[in-house]
Amino acid sequence: MGQVRLIEVSAEAGQDLSTSQYRAMVYASDGQIDPAGAGVSIDGILQDKPDGAGKAAILGIVGITPAEAGAAFNPGDDLTPDSVGRLVTAGTGDVIAAVARQTASAAGDVVEVQLKIQAEAPT
Repeated sequence: MGQVRLIEVSAEAGQDLSTSQYRAMVYASDGQIDPAGAGVSIDGILQDKPDGAGKAAILGIVGITPAEAGAAFNPGDDLTPDSVGRLVTAGTGDVIAAVARQTASAAGDVVEVQLKIQAEAPT
């Protein structure tokens, strides 16, 4: 991977996120972060592995970051979260959260993505 340039913020985990590093996160109504759902707007990519609710977390919010793939995709593909916060190719009506900078060969690959200002995919 190339050099990662990223703006990060401190956050509080809403649950055990120790297996969710590099997955898309959203702020819940309680102000804590939880994994994003499929096709939704995200608040950032989790950079560490907080192991319980209320634990400190680091959320990457702007820039280039590692992210976990939920399926194969190619550089330049628009990406959206799947049901557990991994990134997959965006479909019609999905919110575009990032653009791929590297090839993901399969689910579980960790590759560079560039976080984007979010908008719906073209119909």
